[in-house]
Amino acid sequence: MDRALMGRTYIISMVFAVSLLPVPACADDIILKESGRVITGKIFEEKAGMLTVKMAKGGTCVIPRDWIKTIIKKDIADGSLYTVGDTYQNKLKAMDQKSAEDHLAIAEWCLKNGTPENGLLFASESHFNIAKQIDPNSAKRASEDLLKAREKTAERSYSIAELEYDNNEYIKSEREALSIISAYGETKYASKARDLLVKIWGRDRAAMLLEPKDGLLPDVVYTEEDLQSVLYNLQNDEQRELYILKCIAKAKDCEDRSYEVPAGRRAGYYRIGIDCCRNALSSAKPEVRAIADSKMQALLKKFFADAPVPYSDYNFSLASNMMLLIRDQQLVQDISAQYSKMGDDLFKKARKLKQPEKGKNAIAAYFSYSIANNFSKDGKTKENAIEKMIECQALDRARK
Repeated sequence: MDRALMGRTYIISMVFAVSLLPVPACADDIILKESGRVITGKIFEEKAGMLTVKMAKGGTCVIPRDWIKTIIKKDIADGSLYTVGDTYQNKLKAMDQKSAEDHLAIAEWCLKNGTPENGLLFASESHFNIAKQIDPNSAKRASEDLLKAREKTAERSYSIAELEYDNNEYIKSEREALSIISAYGETKYASKARDLLVKIWGRDRAAMLLEPKDGLLPDVVYTEEDLQSVLYNLQNDEQRELYILKCIAKAKDCEDRSYEVPAGRRAGYYRIGIDCCRNALSSAKPEVRAIADSKMQALLKKFFADAPVPYSDYNFSLASNMMLLIRDQQLVQDISAQYSKMGDDLFKKARKLKQPEKGKNAIAAYFSYSIANNFSKDGKTKENAIEKMIECQALDRARK
């Protein structure tokens, strides 16, 4: 099963935990001795003095027989006792798990009865994708409603992928695009997602991404937690070192790609490369760690040369974390001065603009001054930054 389906398929077995026997249209009012509380449900098992009750509108409970004062039989509509989830579970039991047609049928039923809350919309996607795995031609036999629903879902995912790309979040955009290609391959957005991967990586790199040659090694990850998980699950030290080399190769690939895009779009590639080099610092070989650190320092310099403007808390945090990785303290001071100057330019611009652009530029200036204040060793720069931060806050409040 491919990567995009792994996160969805489990929903089939977990959307509704309770599986039930076929049921008649009757129920019981179970009145408890102590509290007088009335539990409406269907008793479907009594064992060792314990009653298992399917409760009206969700769940089951087990009640000791000696807690019960009386049981009153009553008629109740199946819809009041058995949820759509119960019906789904019964359909799941009755279907042929190896039949593409059965999966298509239950996918359509889930679509008609699903809501974001009950989980059936996700189950519908999962059944459809399993049908495609069983029979690649099964998508052609799906109903028009099902295909339209999937087209809309793919459209929403593609909008997210495009937004991430526009924000220079290339890895997030890449993952969303790969998910669309894998899970919604029958939609037009699969083709658009492939084109987006080409925009991110270039045609040759995108092709390698879609058809990886080193299938024995995991994909490159970009956080410390994910890295430790990957390294832990690799079989031996040799594989771990090969994975480290894959991370270094990815960093070089990102740097090469940065030369092909305009200034202002390069920082996203440098950031990925920096993360890859940080991965490589986990190598057991000193010479590999030295190469990784040297490459990381060079990429950090390029990252800040591309002048990423911190328009949000997230971007401010990102830039600050990158500053902490720099070993050259003179470079830290130069970058601090760069952000102080950036703050001045944005602040002057903000004062001339109307809302909401005034506030947007004011907050970007505020974050720029914050970086200068946090990392500069020059007292005058820090003092100016603090004063301007207060003025920027006033301009931003005017927006609200």
